[in-house]
Amino acid sequence: MHTLNLYLLTRTVDEFSFSVLEKTLSGRRCQEHFNLHEILSLRALTDAMEEAAGDVRTLLPLLEGFCFSYTIDHISKEFDLIKLAPDGSMVLNIELKSEKIPEERIRHQLEQNRYYLSHISRSILSYSYVAETDTLYVLNDRGYFARVPMEELLRQLERPALSGSISGELEQYFRASDYLISPVADPDRFLRGEYFLTNQQSQFRQEILSLLSYVRGPLPPFLSLMGIAGTGKTLLLLDLGMELSRKRQVLFLHGGPLLDGHRRMDSLLRNVRFISAEDADISELLQGDSLRDYACILCDEANRLKPALIRQLAEASRRLRLPCVLAHDPHRLLRGYPEMEQAELLIDTHATQRFEFSGNIRINRPVYTYLRLMFNRHQSIPQDMDFSCIDVLCAADESEAEIITSLYRDRGYTCLTLPGYRDLTGEGETDILPGAGSLVGSEYDSILIRLDERFYYDAEHHLCAAHTADTSTALLYEALTRTRERLCLLVQDNPSLFSALLELRNER
Repeated sequence: MHTLNLYLLTRTVDEFSFSVLEKTLSGRRCQEHFNLHEILSLRALTDAMEEAAGDVRTLLPLLEGFCFSYTIDHISKEFDLIKLAPDGSMVLNIELKSEKIPEERIRHQLEQNRYYLSHISRSILSYSYVAETDTLYVLNDRGYFARVPMEELLRQLERPALSGSISGELEQYFRASDYLISPVADPDRFLRGEYFLTNQQSQFRQEILSLLSYVRGPLPPFLSLMGIAGTGKTLLLLDLGMELSRKRQVLFLHGGPLLDGHRRMDSLLRNVRFISAEDADISELLQGDSLRDYACILCDEANRLKPALIRQLAEASRRLRLPCVLAHDPHRLLRGYPEMEQAELLIDTHATQRFEFSGNIRINRPVYTYLRLMFNRHQSIPQDMDFSCIDVLCAADESEAEIITSLYRDRGYTCLTLPGYRDLTGEGETDILPGAGSLVGSEYDSILIRLDERFYYDAEHHLCAAHTADTSTALLYEALTRTRERLCLLVQDNPSLFSALLELRNER
C-alpha cells in the first residue's frame, strides 16, 4: 500500500467511485468498501483544512504522503490516516469521527494509537477530527489533550520532516516481529512489556479477570481458552499471570516439558511458579492442600494433559474453590489424534465458560488460509486471496532439495526438516529432528519446510501421512503455524503432492 494525496482522493463522495479511486491511488491489493460516513468525514477534514489554509494551492503539497484506512494485518489494528516522515523521525496520525463522542473515548483511542506507533518513532503527532462539530483534538508527547484550531495541524504539516513521502509500501514499517512476540521464545521482551494485545485478547483479558475475581458461585471459574496455533493464547495466559501475580501467587502449568523461556520467567517472576505436567510430583501437588496459596492455575497446551490429570485439576478446582484457565488448540484440522481430542472434550465437560479465538495473529492471512486449505481441500478459497507470499517448489531427490534449501537459507529463511518415517514395525522412531519439540513458542519471519513421499491426500481430500501412527502431520501443522511472513513448501520426490499443492497455490 502506497501513500497518496488526500485532495485527489476526496474529489468524489460516491461510495463505489471512491473505493475504486482509493485502490488506484494507493495500490491496495484488494478493493475495500468504504462507508459513506467515512468518505464524508475525510472530505469534511480536507474542506476544513482548505478553509484554514485560505488557498488550495498552498494546501496541496501538505496533503501528500498520507495512507488512508491502513490496517496492521496481524493484529487487526486500523488507523484512519497516517503520514510518516521519510527519515522515520516523526509519525502523524489523524483519526476521523463522523459524530460527536465523549472526549475521554477520543483521548483513549489516541493513547492506544501512540502505543502501536511507538516502535516507529518517539515523536508522534496524534489528532482526532470530529466532522459533526468541526472539532480537532490533539494529544501531545507529554500527554496533554485539548481542542486546537485547524491551523495547528497545518503548522505541523509544514514541518520539514513531513514535507516528503516515504518510498515503497507502508507495510515495511509494520513488520509482524514489531508486534508479535513469543513470550517463551523471547521472555525478556515479554517481561519488559514490549508486546501488544489485540482487541479480542484485550476483551478476553477483561472478561476473564472479572470472572476470576468472583468465585462465590456454585462452581469456581474453570475456563476453556481455545484457538488454533498462533492466535495468542500463550501471550494472553502469561499476561493474565503477570496481572494476577501482583497480589497473589499464580501456578503456570504447561502440558509439555518446560522450555528455556519458561525457566527464565520462573526465575524472574516473583509470584509465578512454572511447572510441567510431566513432572513426577504433579499428581501429588494437585491432590494436596498447598494449592490454597495460589490465586489461580493457568494451564497452557492443556490438550496435552492426560485425562486423569484433567480430572484431578477439575477436582482440585472445586475442592479448593481455585479458578483455572486452560488454553488449548482444537485439532479439527488434523486426523488420528484421539488423545488430544479426548482431552479437549474433557476440558469442555468441566468448563464453566468457554472463550474461543476467531482469528490468527502470528501468521499472515494468506499463510493461515493456505494452511487450512492444505489440510482439508474441501474448503473454498476466498476470491480475493493473494498467495504470493507462498512458494511451492519441487525437487526430484535429496541432492536437488539440498541445493534449493541452501538458496532459501541464503535468502533468510529458517529451514525446518520433519522427522523421518516412523518405524512401520512399531518398534521405535528414526531420524527424529533434534529440537523438534522446541517448535512450541518459536516464531520465524520466513520458513522453508520439506515434504517427502510420506504425505498424500486421502479420498476425502485430507492431508495424511503414510502410517496412522506417524506424528508427521501434527509436526507439520506446528511448523507451518510458526510462520509470520513467508512460506516455502519444498516437495521432494512426490509429484502428486506437488501438483495438488501447486494447484491450490494458483487457484483463484
